[in-house]
Amino acid sequence: MADYIPAPDAEFDGWQANWVTFAVANAVALGLDPAVDIPAI
Repeated sequence: MADYIPAPDAEFDGWQANWVTFAVANAVALGLDPAVDIPAI
């Protein structure tokens, strides 16, 4: 796993929540379709 993704579950959950928040706010800039790609995350 990449070294920027934390391994302990609690830390990963926080990291993932932060990433999803970022992805939702920046979906178009990231080339994501908010209706398709974000729910899959």
